[in-house]
Amino acid sequence: MSEYVNIGRIAAPHGVRGWVKVIPLTDDPNRFSSLKSVFIASRDGTARRRVGIEGVNTGSMKLLLKFDGIESPEAASALKGFFIQVSADDVPPITEEDTYYHFQLEGMRVFDDGGGLVGELDYVFTAGGGDVYVVRAPDGKGEYMIPALKRCIRRVDVENKVMVVDREWLT
Repeated sequence: MSEYVNIGRIAAPHGVRGWVKVIPLTDDPNRFSSLKSVFIASRDGTARRRVGIEGVNTGSMKLLLKFDGIESPEAASALKGFFIQVSADDVPPITEEDTYYHFQLEGMRVFDDGGGLVGELDYVFTAGGGDVYVVRAPDGKGEYMIPALKRCIRRVDVENKVMVVDREWLT
């Protein structure tokens, strides 16, 4: 099964010809200009389809897309809240050491440096210029927020989906 990566979210229709405003979920919003097609997926992931990209406008501090077959504001409005995705196989490799895509980290089993299970990395968010890992406790009731800093993260094994954190950051 192929994994998909969110690179944007459709915010609203724009104009009368089926264009949509997009909130980029990527560090490089210019990447949309080189794409010929993407997947659009409902928020709950139950509906996904490939669509061609007919036009891209990155001017005036907003990102606008025009999809093949979406010709009216009503059709564009029906896509509000949908995610724009690419296949994980189409994501460029990262060459920087200790740098990861969020999708590579989400779902990892997280252990403390004593070998105890902390939980599963639920999601990543950015705060104060850095990422924070939100780890859901095994019982599903609690969570830990761990800064993505070298002094907090001991080891990340993307292939085996395992992360080891300094237990001092869990209190």
